[in-house]
Amino acid sequence: MVQRHRAEGASVLVRGETGTGRRTVARALVTPPVVELDGPTAGPDEVGALSPCAGTVMVPDVDLLDPAVAALLDRRAGELGFRLVLTSTGPVVRGHPAALVARCPVHLDLPPLRARRDRLPSLAAGLLRERSADRLRFNPRALRTLASKVHAAAMLPVPACGRRPGSCWPRRPRSWPPSAASRCCACCSPRSSRRSGRGAPSGRS
Repeated sequence: MVQRHRAEGASVLVRGETGTGRRTVARALVTPPVVELDGPTAGPDEVGALSPCAGTVMVPDVDLLDPAVAALLDRRAGELGFRLVLTSTGPVVRGHPAALVARCPVHLDLPPLRARRDRLPSLAAGLLRERSADRLRFNPRALRTLASKVHAAAMLPVPACGRRPGSCWPRRPRSWPPSAASRCCACCSPRSSRRSGRGAPSGRS
């Protein structure tokens, strides 16, 4: 399917939860020349510098694009006619980012990882390879473990972080074993908790 959409050259929106491989799929959809704009950080200067030679403009996390930048990009897309490959974590229905999404006749919805347990080993190996420049690899036993288990933490919604350490501790099912009650994110790590003088809440369900 990815090869077909890449060959057709239509603008595409790739939508899926965090960790589903939106950016990987988007990169597989494009052919050079490509200009990549990061949704949360892209500025008007980058958009203004686009030319007809851009070919394809890829915008990961288009839902986080600044409204003024999204309006400028929408105008430039109309003027220059380049192809768009966008990603988002959910529906984009308001504002100028929604106008960019409306330019995409193809929408690809990626299933969540909990529905693709058989893909976990290859996804994890690909992520590790990307982050470590192939210096680190999972051993076969680790890959088998990934394929056979879905950790309880992965089944929960991502907590709203950015609060004080310990405040984004998720509610956990009573069936969780004590060993599964690990911190939910970096801001709730044991080190952060020690620095703040606060531990993770206990006894909550």
